[in-house]
Amino acid sequence: AEWRRGVCAMPDDNDASRDPGAALAQLGASLQTLAPKLCPNPVSSQPAAAALGRLYTDEDCARLLQGIKRKAAASGLCADEEAEFYVEWHVDMAKRRKSPKRILLLDQRDSAIHKLPQLIEFLTAQTVAKNPDAARTSDLAKHFLEANGHDVGDVQLLQDTVSVAYAMFVIHKELRLAAVQGPPLLELLDTSFPSIRLPRKAGGEDAGTVAASGAAETKPSGRGKKRRAKGEAGQ
Repeated sequence: AEWRRGVCAMPDDNDASRDPGAALAQLGASLQTLAPKLCPNPVSSQPAAAALGRLYTDEDCARLLQGIKRKAAASGLCADEEAEFYVEWHVDMAKRRKSPKRILLLDQRDSAIHKLPQLIEFLTAQTVAKNPDAARTSDLAKHFLEANGHDVGDVQLLQDTVSVAYAMFVIHKELRLAAVQGPPLLELLDTSFPSIRLPRKAGGEDAGTVAASGAAETKPSGRGKKRRAKGEAGQ
């Protein structure tokens, strides 16, 4: 697969500046068609733990994510030790803000596609390298195409996808979107990882364990009741 230099340049029209909402809608539809399963992230973001920590200050975001990663590895959902979390954002154009829509846990191969700036840097470097890494570029393109259900011969689709994602990335960045909370954090994580039971308390207890232990601690024993009854009778 050959990476065309300059493929990520913005179009020579003023559509985005005149109506960024319309431009994003059109680009978003194209991106969904090109990469319905695995696509470069078109919204600038901090690492997931940092981004969520700034929004959900009352939650131990790092601990929750670590718990999900451990359970994902144990269940075989994502066994890659180098897997990373990412925030998928919902963009509210009217209010110029973004909120977490879903949390992703991606292995190294998926991450190589998802991290748009690094993907562009790698692909662009291949065009100027004296000895380009053809094997790695080919593997990257093949993985992208297979993940999205395309024919492995349609290598041009990766280039087209990066172009569209980068155009969206630039518009989003120029809008200076404010990050705000989305759904409650545990609801967000439950929706993102429905097969994983999430820890609710420090120490790794989940909701069921906490409820059971709380009931055991508050339920009075029959022995205590008998002792109080004897004491009252003797008075």
